[in-house]
Amino acid sequence: MEPPKSIYEVDPMRLFGLISTVDVISEIRDSRLGDDYARAVAGSYAEPESVRSELEEARALMKRLGCFVVRTDGKAIEESAAEIISHLEEIQEARARRAARRTQQK
Repeated sequence: MEPPKSIYEVDPMRLFGLISTVDVISEIRDSRLGDDYARAVAGSYAEPESVRSELEEARALMKRLGCFVVRTDGKAIEESAAEIISHLEEIQEARARRAARRTQQK
């Protein structure tokens, strides 16, 4: 499934991809389904091969977008957020250093 075309207009530094493993995603999806009827209706939603295919598509999209990718398996949401914040701070510091060098060169 392709995202809206407008996402390609967003600065890649403002995009973040969250990714996990096949096992983690399959387990979460399987637990959401609950009973056999829900599993039958959902089809391949929680099956590892289906999840693997979706993850491959997601990785390809993230690569095309040039976004920063955060692995979320085994992490609390706060840890993933801290990783994103740290990445943003690094970008800001790098931009500030470049701006300072340009100012010194003038």
